[in-house]
Amino acid sequence: MGFRILGAILLGIIGLGTMGWAFYIMVRVNRMQHWPTTSGDMLAGEAVAAESGSGFRMKVRYAYTIDGRRYEGTTFGIQDRSFSRREAEQLAKRYAAGRMVIVRHAPDDPTRSFIDSTESHLQMIVAGIGLALLFTAAWLAARPWLPR
Repeated sequence: MGFRILGAILLGIIGLGTMGWAFYIMVRVNRMQHWPTTSGDMLAGEAVAAESGSGFRMKVRYAYTIDGRRYEGTTFGIQDRSFSRREAEQLAKRYAAGRMVIVRHAPDDPTRSFIDSTESHLQMIVAGIGLALLFTAAWLAARPWLPR
């Protein structure tokens, strides 16, 4: 019985940590989606093979002006994401050099910016895994008292 309780406690801690991380990311993403916006110009945009794993990522460079000062950004999205070849090719056309884009920038630091506010749903999946771990921990801990 001691190993079962220890296992339940460990699973519970891992589940809580996993859920905490996922909710932290969700809050951060939500906050960034509400950053101020300005218009910008694409200087370069291309789909490149991802360094790790499979898929493609967007490599971009864009310029924008805030309070009369020009900035350049290279961050594509809120989160680092990988795309299929087809998605990447469509994004490369959408973010080609010369196109106008909407740039979101940090209110306190205009050098921090991005141009794609689409979020990944990875954190929702991670939160679900954390919840499943918590339920498993509760089931393990309560098992001796459950009716047979």
